[in-house]
Amino acid sequence: MNPKEPREFTNEELRQRIAEREQMVDLAISVGGIGMWDWHFDPLDINNEGHLEWSTQMHTLFGTDPETFSGSYKDFEACLKPEYRTAVREAITRTVDHGFPYDYAFELMNGKKIRGKGKVFYNSNRMPARMVGVCIEEKCCEH
Repeated sequence: MNPKEPREFTNEELRQRIAEREQMVDLAISVGGIGMWDWHFDPLDINNEGHLEWSTQMHTLFGTDPETFSGSYKDFEACLKPEYRTAVREAITRTVDHGFPYDYAFELMNGKKIRGKGKVFYNSNRMPARMVGVCIEEKCCEH
C-alpha cells in the first residue's frame, strides 16, 4: 500500500471512529461546562417564539429540570435576572433580523454568569428557521 494513497475503512472501522469522536465531543462539552441549545422557529407562530431544545448541560447551567422545562422562550426568559431580559431579547432580535452572530453575556436567577453564542439559519424564503448555539458559564480565576 502506498502511504500517500488514502486508506479505505470498513463500515465497522468508520462506526468505531465516529463513536470515538462522539465520546471526545461529549467529554469536551461536559468538562468545559458547555450547554448546547437548538431553537426551532415556527413560521406560523405570529410571535415567532418557537421551541427550544436544551442539552443536559444547559439544564445543569440554568438549574432547570428537563422533565418540566417546556422549551418555550418564556421558560428560558424566566431563568434570566429581570434586568437582563430586555437586552437579551434585543440581542436575539438583532441576530434573527440581521444575521449577526449572537454573542451576549447575562446573569441567571441562580447567580451564574453566562456567555451565550449562536447563529441563526434561514429557510429558502429567507425566514428564520432555527438558531443554534452554546452557553458557557463565565468563571474567572478559580483554582
